[in-house]
Amino acid sequence: MHGTKVPVVVSSCIEEVEKRGLGLEGLYRVSGMTSEVLKIKKEFDRDASADLQAYVDPHAITGALKLYLRELPVPLITFDAYDMALIAAGCRRQDERLETMSKALSRLPPAHYNTLRHLLRHLYKVQMMKSANRMDAKNLSVVFAPTLMRSPDNTGDLSAVQKLPHQRKAVEVLITHCHKLFQY
Repeated sequence: MHGTKVPVVVSSCIEEVEKRGLGLEGLYRVSGMTSEVLKIKKEFDRDASADLQAYVDPHAITGALKLYLRELPVPLITFDAYDMALIAAGCRRQDERLETMSKALSRLPPAHYNTLRHLLRHLYKVQMMKSANRMDAKNLSVVFAPTLMRSPDNTGDLSAVQKLPHQRKAVEVLITHCHKLFQY
């Protein structure tokens, strides 16, 4: 992720998912076929674009987006913002939670900030269709928390497992309040 633009893979996958309909049950929770996900990844790796309309299964597209985000060397919620995002998740008062989360977001480089904003706008739309897709902000946070934020000392030990509920809460706050937290 260089510069301040949203990576093509992110914007293209989101655009295609929104075209096909946000009401698909299990959107982002249901896995696409691994072979299809890897084909999409390969297309984006080859020439920074992919003909996503050629893929019948929308879950393959969501899988490719999740794979891209998971493979980033520095997660969208960077190591520098990680601890503050967890602190924000633990705040009891909403005003305090949002203020602390805003501070965490201010630590993100422009490319991470813009990409996270774009993704969260999309996830907000997904959760607005929760009666059809069964994916509210809490369910989306279960799917995306391990992808969007990783501990700086990502050792996979017990403390990382213990932080998972806080990561989920942080992502749930980001999805639910994205319009308050991000400048549009």
